[in-house]
Amino acid sequence: MAAYTESLGEPQGAAEPGEGILKTIMALRGLDISAPSDFDFILPADCPQWPAPHYGPDSPHLQAAKGSRQPKTKRRHAPSTPSTPAKTCKPRSTPAKKAKPEPTRGHLPIPKRDQPLRLLTLPGELRDMIYDLLAVREGPLFPQYRPVHMRGGRKVLRRYPQEPTLALVNKQLRHEVLSSLYASNVFVFRRSEEQLLQSFSMTDTVWMTRWHCDCTPALSGYLRNVELQLDARAREGPLTLTYTLKKMAEGRIDVMHDLADTGYCHCLEDEAVAEMRAQMVGLSDLVRVATVLSRRRKTKLMALAKQDDEEDGMFKMPTATCLYCRKKHLKHVSGG
Repeated sequence: MAAYTESLGEPQGAAEPGEGILKTIMALRGLDISAPSDFDFILPADCPQWPAPHYGPDSPHLQAAKGSRQPKTKRRHAPSTPSTPAKTCKPRSTPAKKAKPEPTRGHLPIPKRDQPLRLLTLPGELRDMIYDLLAVREGPLFPQYRPVHMRGGRKVLRRYPQEPTLALVNKQLRHEVLSSLYASNVFVFRRSEEQLLQSFSMTDTVWMTRWHCDCTPALSGYLRNVELQLDARAREGPLTLTYTLKKMAEGRIDVMHDLADTGYCHCLEDEAVAEMRAQMVGLSDLVRVATVLSRRRKTKLMALAKQDDEEDGMFKMPTATCLYCRKKHLKHVSGG
């Protein structure tokens, strides 16, 4: 290696390690690093120094930065050189909308729309059919009071049968619906067989009067069929004594009973019915007539028989046969 270096004419120990490696690479390529440069670049006349220094006060990037920096407190002046006008955006070209076709003029005049269908605008026959579906029942209706819950230590009672909800809309619908309810159904007043409802016997004049007062006075006159069913016991077994009250077309009220069909003495019932027919002139409310009939009949029973507490308070007849008609008496008869 020392001989190869001597052949290149490099004095030993005269160059640094990096410079020696560079001279070696140059010698391999046939070049001499110590030879004068043949660089033929002519320095421009307006250039004070070449190459320009990369750092210092005359650095190009510092010159550009000096012109752009402004103190925050000073107001920025408008540049002396005229600024280029801003580019104006061209308006977007929107596609032209297609013109709507003109309506034809050859059709007939458009008819007016029908008025909205309302219940009260229907004919009365159709409304009656709707009321019959809501209020009329195939079997009889049993008026009753039932305790629903306790409030403040007292029972809250609910009246049955309940009136249709449609009757709460307005006065006209209330009158029409309830008139159909009370006129087309048969209302049967009797004592309930449920143990819970024994104290709310609808054959008692107190509960009958309360049920009548809770009914609308103007609508209670629409009642057409009312039955008053009383319990009785014969020697053969229990019986049901039924009073039927009907309002005729001319407004007359007819009262009858069915005890004559059983073969037992019915003198007491005939007398009570005869008194009612003579004194109910001017009465049109069947519930009121049934209340008066039950009260008169009970008064007669109290004068004729004694009340038996062992038989649910029914009256026990004093003799086995009637002294007038010679027919058998019922063993026990309810006073209502």
